[in-house]
Amino acid sequence: MSIRLKAFNLMLKISSSRGLDRLHISEKPIDGFRKHALQSDNIIGRFTKNNNLHPLVKTNHTRWSWVGQMEATKRHILYFHGGGFCADMPATFRYWADRLATLNDASVLLVDYPLAPESPYPAALNECLDAYRWMIEDQNLDPRRIVIGGDSAGGNLAVATLLKIKEMELPMPACAFVLSPSLDLTFKGHSMIDNKKTDAIGNIEIMRKLAQLYAPRKNFNDGLVSPIFGDCRDLSPIQLQVSATELLRDDSIEFFEKFKNDTPVELVVWDNAPHCHQIFGILPESVLARRKIQTFVAEHC
Repeated sequence: MSIRLKAFNLMLKISSSRGLDRLHISEKPIDGFRKHALQSDNIIGRFTKNNNLHPLVKTNHTRWSWVGQMEATKRHILYFHGGGFCADMPATFRYWADRLATLNDASVLLVDYPLAPESPYPAALNECLDAYRWMIEDQNLDPRRIVIGGDSAGGNLAVATLLKIKEMELPMPACAFVLSPSLDLTFKGHSMIDNKKTDAIGNIEIMRKLAQLYAPRKNFNDGLVSPIFGDCRDLSPIQLQVSATELLRDDSIEFFEKFKNDTPVELVVWDNAPHCHQIFGILPESVLARRKIQTFVAEHC
């Protein structure tokens, strides 16, 4: 573990102890969660300001924006951000999309999907599917040049979108990559208990509340809500990246074990890394993780 990663983990623990860990007992946990996300985004935004190489290009859809020029790149990444289905960090994910574009010779379509609790399931999933259909039907992009990506809750939406594409018999994208995806909203994995003290970002009580806000009237065993229960045979190749010390570790491991014989699935497990560490470029471990994404995407698209 690098010195930078040790320092970063310590910073995350201090941040959580000052407020995030207590949100689940507050009267308005969603307000507190969004406030914490906004504060984090503002900090990251100060570091990444004027550090984006690719233009942000608005589309006719107010919720969708290209990072990079669609006509000038080899491939296109449809990306769904994390945030517990309830929050967004626009500066953070603008920066991350720029890195993905540079790394993969890609234009990146960022989808600002509607958030819970104001817009519960299936609003976000429908928006993600609509964006994919727009890419292949309205923009006439070759699905073999499209990659779907997502982190955390966005990783859930990425795999659920693959399931909807399959259900609707649309052409599959070239591949997908998901970072620390939340694939099982029943939260039954042993890592939810085993990693309680080692995950500086995750909190099981908050995660349960966010899941209930996302799908208040839906069975968490439904495959489109918890993709680990879906029919994930014959999907596009999927790379899963997760940390061995985070709460969501078992979501990726169990998904890999369940579907490795039915769908091309690659699992990458990192030691002592925080949730979605790939986004934070200051860490040597993040650089290595990004290269894993780059190699996987180049292999399939």
